[in-house]
Amino acid sequence: MTISNKKRQQLQALEKARANKKRIKTAHFDNEDNNNKSVFKPLDLYNDSETSLCRLGVDVVYIAPDPCGSKLDHPPAYPNSPNSFDSDSSDSEGDSDSGSSSGELPWELSYYCPPTVAQAQTALATLDSARWTQLPSGGYKYKDLDRITAERYTAIQACLNQFLGAEPKGKKFIQASKDAARMHNRRDTYAQTIRKWTRWLINYGDLPGNIQGWWNISTLEDEDVSSAIRLHLQKAGKLAGAQDVVDFLSDPEVWKTLDIKKKISL
Repeated sequence: MTISNKKRQQLQALEKARANKKRIKTAHFDNEDNNNKSVFKPLDLYNDSETSLCRLGVDVVYIAPDPCGSKLDHPPAYPNSPNSFDSDSSDSEGDSDSGSSSGELPWELSYYCPPTVAQAQTALATLDSARWTQLPSGGYKYKDLDRITAERYTAIQACLNQFLGAEPKGKKFIQASKDAARMHNRRDTYAQTIRKWTRWLINYGDLPGNIQGWWNISTLEDEDVSSAIRLHLQKAGKLAGAQDVVDFLSDPEVWKTLDIKKKISL
């Protein structure tokens, strides 16, 4: 089989093109005098990156960084979480400016910060309203507290008064609790307990009672109730007994008159 001259010329042209393409690829590595081989040097992207990219036909566009962060609609994280344990070391962080509302966090009062001036004033008013009862005549009657409850009441009251009376106002919550503890001849560990009671009062509105109950005041110790019972027994005469007292205190009208809100245990 013979190859025509035309076909032979086409094959020679193809081989020549392949050789030229191969020489173009190796031109970057070989020196012209063939004495030494030169090292291939890429485009200088580090020294003149913009010019080099333009030579490659790439348009360089500068985009300003987003000041809000890389993630859209991503809320910032708070440095201090409210889920913390009670400790004196963490409580020491609370001697900051509590009077300014700009630094208040959306959660309830934690052990990382002291109460604000408004919170302390509200807590002090809660103490007063728990200690005094308004009479129908318009006056107030003082409640007789047991020794333990009265001591805790005065400790919280002293702490809040020291806190509100500090200069500048609303500073040094820890120092105020220590002053209140010293007023009761107690140590600094008792001051930590006072702060815990105060925070509990601010967050939940609860006041500390002794082991046997909140305030632990028996309704029978109320002067109005005891006077009404004595008057009822006098009317019953000499044959009056305990059942007469039970029947008297079970009457709804008596509850309403004496403002009794819970069952009385004899």
